[in-house]
Amino acid sequence: MPNIETERLRLIDFKLELVDAIVTDKTKLKPHFGLEAHEDWPMKDYAEILPIKLEQLRENPSNAVWSGLIIEKETDLIVGDMGCKGGPDADGVVEIGYSIVPEKQGQGFATEMASGLIHWLFQEQKVTQVKADCLKTNGPSIRVLEKIGMKQIAEDDELYYWSIKNNRS
Repeated sequence: MPNIETERLRLIDFKLELVDAIVTDKTKLKPHFGLEAHEDWPMKDYAEILPIKLEQLRENPSNAVWSGLIIEKETDLIVGDMGCKGGPDADGVVEIGYSIVPEKQGQGFATEMASGLIHWLFQEQKVTQVKADCLKTNGPSIRVLEKIGMKQIAEDDELYYWSIKNNRS
């Protein structure tokens, strides 16, 4: 993805060199990329995934377009991560996921990021539908998905499943 700019955020894709710096030596972020990582980022689950992402990018750098970082523009601080769980399928459907560090939650960053990401997916990537899921106990994510216009389409014992379709498709 190109840098996606919203009012307060920049969404940047995971370039190989960037992920390598995050995984091997975060002190390289400031001098090489002009970024700093919030002390709580990456969160535990994502920290475990990053080395796998690094290997995937080494094998296929073009996958960088589907995931990246959430940067607070005012501070150049990495406050979260976002992206698609792979590129669009044959029908043009993608699933998104994201996380924001706890200190920055409740400030509208997730809503702002998701709106920007979905707009880019619909406009630039010709995606026909964006899906997401969240735990039934995750009230803040439920509110984000509602605010950006997603509709709940299914549920199971633990999760709600959401969808928004591209009206231009």
